[in-house]
Amino acid sequence: MRSGSHYSPAARRRPCQTGPQASSSHEGADGMKGANAGRAAGRDRPPSSSGGSQRRRVIVIGGGPAGMMAAGRAAECGARVLLLERTAHLGNKLLITGKSRCNLTNSAELEAFLLAFGANGKFLQGPFHRFFRDELLQLLGRFGLETKTERGGRIFPASDDARDVLRALGRYMGDAVEVRTEARVRALTMTGRGLRVLCEKDAYEAEAVILATGGASYPDTGSTGDGYELAQALGHTIVPLRPALVPLRVKEVELARRMQGLSLRNVRLTAFSCPADEINPEWTPARDCGRGIAGKRPKAPVIESRLGEMMMTHFGIGGPITLLLSLAVVDVLSRGPASVSIDLKPALSPEQLHQRLQRDFREH
Repeated sequence: MRSGSHYSPAARRRPCQTGPQASSSHEGADGMKGANAGRAAGRDRPPSSSGGSQRRRVIVIGGGPAGMMAAGRAAECGARVLLLERTAHLGNKLLITGKSRCNLTNSAELEAFLLAFGANGKFLQGPFHRFFRDELLQLLGRFGLETKTERGGRIFPASDDARDVLRALGRYMGDAVEVRTEARVRALTMTGRGLRVLCEKDAYEAEAVILATGGASYPDTGSTGDGYELAQALGHTIVPLRPALVPLRVKEVELARRMQGLSLRNVRLTAFSCPADEINPEWTPARDCGRGIAGKRPKAPVIESRLGEMMMTHFGIGGPITLLLSLAVVDVLSRGPASVSIDLKPALSPEQLHQRLQRDFREH
């Protein structure tokens, strides 16, 4: 099948000398309580004041897993922490990841892990040497999360419930982090003493601000891209956004719609930088190649090729290997045509496939 596409362990972390012990989880029906997750007992905290300015040593903007981890760690290191989340609940996107099971990490070793990110893997090398898979699982395990490893090295909560991950992160923050939900940040500015965070109703000051707002991929969960505007206002350079880890829409949408829901396993999906009618089947690689695949640079017009699982949708193609391949397709589409081919029987040569089909025709 061919189609044109377009887009509709390492060193442990350093221990802190001071810091509160995580205690209460503040759980509700969705795994986390709303505003004011709590205050540490006996901690010297200035009272909250609606409409006025108040000073916090560290403010974390964004209540996803990154923000919760950052807030918990800052409190663990002795900071007074305020976490601001624009929606009514923490961890909205976390709760829907992995079909609500939450694929936490992977059992791959560090080198293989970094290679999966292509050239950008170098940026992650330093942080991952300080805090990688084992450290993450140990941290979550301290707060009650049990995990399991499945096919492909994927690591999930043993309960298959993303809410258990959210609860563990909530326990990590404990009473040491003050949480304010429905607190959308409108501006972030530098002051002579630190930074000023302006929300719709309140203003806060801090010596440090951690921006953990996520991307712009899922506005319903709070990922609206606000963080890019805040960072740019402070002088940061923002790389143009482009879709990644997304399904692909095909021109032959009627054909795709007739096959909607069809799941394909052990197939090879290959992307090309040419129109579909110019693809030569002999160009299809026998092995995975492309972005994030070590030492496997494809020869033009092949962009990327992956073996695995995919599925047909009402508008085109989706599934794991489609998502992995999508960024390469998006980049090529910005310069010209892109097409994909699906080898349904990659383990068979054309001659073997012909013989197999002839046999099936005779028998059935």
